[in-house]
Parts: sequence; structure tokens; C-alpha cells
Amino acid sequence: MVNRGRSKGCVTCKQRRVKCDETRPECGHCRRLGLRCGGYETKCARRLKFKDQNHKFFSEKSERQPSPSQALVPVSCPRTIADPDSAVAFYLGQYAGKGRETASARGFFEVLIPTYNAQPENSPLSLALRATATKVLSLWRHGPKGLALPQTAYAEAVSRVRQAVQDDVERQNPATIMAIVALQLCESIAAVFNLRPASKVHQSGAVSLLPYLTTGSNASAGEYIRRFVVHTEIASAIREKKPLPGMFITSTARGSNPSSVLDAIGAEVALLQASHAQLEQQIKAPVELQYILTNQIQEAKRIENKLLTWEQLVPEHWRPLRLPRKEFDSSISAYQDVCEVYTSCQIATIWNLWRVQRLILAAVIADSHTRLRNYDLKTPSQQANETAAAQELVDGICYSVPFYLGNRCRPMSLRDFTDASILYPSGTVLHLDTSHIIAQGPWNILSPLSRLLALFSDGSGQSIAVLLRTGQITWIREQFLRVTILLHVAFAHGKGYSPDSGSLIAQYTEEETEKLMKLVRSGLRFTSGS
Repeated sequence: MVNRGRSKGCVTCKQRRVKCDETRPECGHCRRLGLRCGGYETKCARRLKFKDQNHKFFSEKSERQPSPSQALVPVSCPRTIADPDSAVAFYLGQYAGKGRETASARGFFEVLIPTYNAQPENSPLSLALRATATKVLSLWRHGPKGLALPQTAYAEAVSRVRQAVQDDVERQNPATIMAIVALQLCESIAAVFNLRPASKVHQSGAVSLLPYLTTGSNASAGEYIRRFVVHTEIASAIREKKPLPGMFITSTARGSNPSSVLDAIGAEVALLQASHAQLEQQIKAPVELQYILTNQIQEAKRIENKLLTWEQLVPEHWRPLRLPRKEFDSSISAYQDVCEVYTSCQIATIWNLWRVQRLILAAVIADSHTRLRNYDLKTPSQQANETAAAQELVDGICYSVPFYLGNRCRPMSLRDFTDASILYPSGTVLHLDTSHIIAQGPWNILSPLSRLLALFSDGSGQSIAVLLRTGQITWIREQFLRVTILLHVAFAHGKGYSPDSGSLIAQYTEEETEKLMKLVRSGLRFTSGS
């Protein structure tokens, strides 16, 4: 039999080991059987042969390790946009699936997965979540350069949401408001990384749809997302010292878990803070001023008692576990060598919100006392335990930093999820799955740390700042800068990249840090938390 050389048949027939009739462009056998014809190899392709040569350069005994400087060099140019399916899976897994429970639910992430799974492919929520997830995964892969990637998914989601709000049925669907909330989160992320004020357009849209929302029982998706929108409005009012509309005050009465109860108290904190801030811009007669300030001190103490009652009623497993230095790794930075760990990022963040609310009340009380003394007016007695309580609250936020950040000090990347050198105190003591802390930790502690710096630079908060231990504000400032480095935000402020976070922190003056803090908080205006 004559050997005519290598077969010239299509790729599919070669794989099936059958004779090919070599019909072009698709062979007859593949067409008849309904198979996808793999086509024909070119002469050029047949000449190329690849041989595994890796054994010459690699062996298990002498594996080459990258130097620290090589390992820390950020990607210079993003190669491809994040695949939507993998981005959604990553986002739901790390931000919605882990570290969440309905007992501490604020109302969005806890119902996101079941609601998303029930939606068709082109629904507003599916498209909005894809846009948000793609942005988040791009940031993990490429840092701030990920924001420069095409925003096609975001534009498509906005267009689809606009259609939905015009439809009577979709307007009442909780998934439609969840889509708008996802778009607001996407906007807030972009605002923080670009160091600009976040737009309120999506948050306003979510608020406008609340009257149409189908809520049903307390356990319904509609009730959960209503709770989240109200929580965000309260958080925004506290951040910006603005009075809270009456509709949100009455809405908080329907709270069904400790987080919702804290929001109801937060609404009262927002009202008192706004009233006290407005008083600074008003000229009052001494007698009238004394009356108002004395009433504000009494109101602050009344709300403070509510917060203390809240503390007594939270579940026992919510309470932080305090660790001395000997019980966690020495590479983990900790204020006064103390760390407090929690069962999840979500619960830790709720505690820090509670601390911030109490600090706001303490600032109102301290500032009221100071103003009364400045006018030589009679002032209610200021007890020493009020000063000690303020110090304890600031300490509590500082003690939570190791829980959120562990020993991380370099800009975030996907390799963080598999890097064995990244250590958390909760991983060794509570044996928690730390992947959700890696994903959520820096973002969740960014707000409390920036809130402390904002409070200390504010007129009313300076009364507390002078009472803190020497060096504590400097430590807080350094941890805030550390978080901005982890999130790549510090580099957007014009500072050069450095693998050594300590050297980058040293580049910032106190004035530059305050400016960065204000820019970051302008991006956080319409997010949950403090």
C-alpha cells in the first residue's frame, strides 16, 4: 500500500480517526453528522512543532522565587476586561455569600443571591450586578487602571433600569430597586477611586421608588431592600450633618434586627447633630443659647442611653473577643498591642457604627459644655466618665483595625486570596474563612477611620481630640493611609508607587492626609456605614 504521507483531512475527522473526504470549506462527513468541522491545517501550521523544554529551566528542588520588589510591581496595562460571568461569581462569592447573615442584615447583600438567581438574563438587576461586579474584579486585577476599561456594561444597565421604572409592574419589583442600589454602589466605588464626590442620582432614584415597592412580610426581599435604602439615607445624613426627612424617621420604626434598631437610633443622632451644627451658624441671646445647649446635652444623653441599652441586647456571639499581643502574629500592627476579633466583617462594621454614633453624641456634649463656658453661662456638670467613655470608643475602633487588615501592607491583588504570608488574628483564633475579610476588610474600615479623622478636625470633635492619648491620632492617620494604599486610592492622589507602605505614608503631610480624607469621604457619601 502506498504511503501518501500525513493525512490532509479536517481536524474533526482526525480526532474521530475516520477518513475525511476533504471537501472545503467543511467536509461532507461533518456536515452529514451535524458536527462542527474543525477546518484544515495550513502548511505553515504543519511545519510548527512545539516541544516542552520546561525541565531545563525548572525543577521542584530549586524553584525560583521572585524577589519582593518583583512580586509587588503592579500590572502596567490591563490585558482584557473581566469576563462578566466570572466577575459576577467572584462578586457574589466574596461580597454577598460570605460573612453575611439575616440576623445582622442591612438589607441588600443578604438577599442579593436568591433575588439575582430568580431574574432573567437581561433583567435590570442582572445587568446592574454585572456592571458592578466587572468593575470590582477589574480593580482587583488591574488597580485604578481597571476604571479606564470600557463602561459598556454600566451604560447598558442604566438604559435597562430606565425602561424598568417606566413599567408599572417592574417599578414595584424589589429587584428593580436592588438594581438601582447596585448602580449607586458602582458609582460610589468609582468616586472613591477617582477622588471625587459621588453622584446621588441612583440613591435618589431608589428613594423615589420606595412608595411603589411591594414589601409584604418582614422577611420579604422588598422589606430588606427598603431597610437598606433607609439605612443609606441615615448614614448619608450623619456624614453630611443634614436633617433627615420625616419619612425615614417613621420608616425606622419597622426594624426587626439589631442593625435596624441601630438605624432607628441613628436617625435621632442625625437630627441632633444637624440641629447642633445649625446652631453654630446662628446668633442667639445668651439666655436662649443656654436653654438650647442645655436641652441638646440632655437629648444627647437620652439617645446615649438608648445606645447603651442596644449594647446589652445584642446576641452574645456578636461581642468582640479581645486578644493580647502574644495571641496573634507579631507582623500584625495593633494599637497598644491589642486586637479585637469578630465573627464577620459585617458584625464588626455594625459595632464601629455604634461607636461612631456614641462619639458624635460625645462631641455634641463636649462642644456644648465648651460653648457654655465661653459665654460664662451655667453648665451642667461634665463627669469624668464621659471623657473615659470617649477614649474607650476610639480605642474600640483602633482595636478592630487588625481584624480588618491583618498584616497586609501592599496594594490589593487577586493573589492576596492565596497568599499564605497574609495573616489575620481571626484566622488562628476563631478559625474563620478569611477570604471575605480580604475582600471586604479594607473597604469596611475605610469609613470608620476617615470618620475619626473628620471628627477630630471638626469644631465640635476637637473637644474629644485633645483628650486622647498622645500619638493616637497619628496612629489612626497612618492606618487610614495604609488602607488607601491597599485600595490603590493613595496612588490616585499623585504619589508614586512604592512597595514599602511605610515610605509612602511618610510622603503625606498632615494637611495632605486631611485633604485625602475629605476626598475619600465625598466618594463615600451614599454608602452604608459611618
